[in-house]
Amino acid sequence: ELVETALSEYDKCQGEKIKAEEPKWSEVVAKHVDSKLGEVAGNITEVQKVLEDTRNKVQEERDKENRTKNIILYRVPETADGTGREERIKQDKEFCHELIGKALEVDIIENDISTIIKLGKKDKDKCRPILLQFRERSTKNRVMESLFKLRNADTKFRNTSITHDMTKLEREECKEMVEEAKKRQ
Repeated sequence: ELVETALSEYDKCQGEKIKAEEPKWSEVVAKHVDSKLGEVAGNITEVQKVLEDTRNKVQEERDKENRTKNIILYRVPETADGTGREERIKQDKEFCHELIGKALEVDIIENDISTIIKLGKKDKDKCRPILLQFRERSTKNRVMESLFKLRNADTKFRNTSITHDMTKLEREECKEMVEEAKKRQ
């Protein structure tokens, strides 16, 4: 009888140990929920990254679209110091109209150009580029198609360089391609 009681007590003790070691339902659920929340958090982070990438691509495309009517003129002579703002703007307009009308032989009227802006801060040692925005993309295309005529233009226009207005990303890609081409030579 004593042995049976001892065995019974032993079984009871072992049963309690097994019960204590068995995970509780709430613990199992909590672990499962935690793992699923971790997956969801990872998925949310991934979706946020995709959304940000998409926003950046859309912004880049908008920027490209906004620049389709623009060109940039480099090495355009600066106006003399002491010249008023109004006079500088007038001289820049005259230079641009002469360049396009006479040197490139593209027929344009005053309204074909919507904006002429000097880019950057004025520096007496540097010529600032000029942003030229046309009202129509076709006018810009005619100008770009006529660039070969700059070789035979008057001296004051020959040094001028004309390019498409590119986004920051496009400029970086172009710079990389130029550097790569230089390495190949």
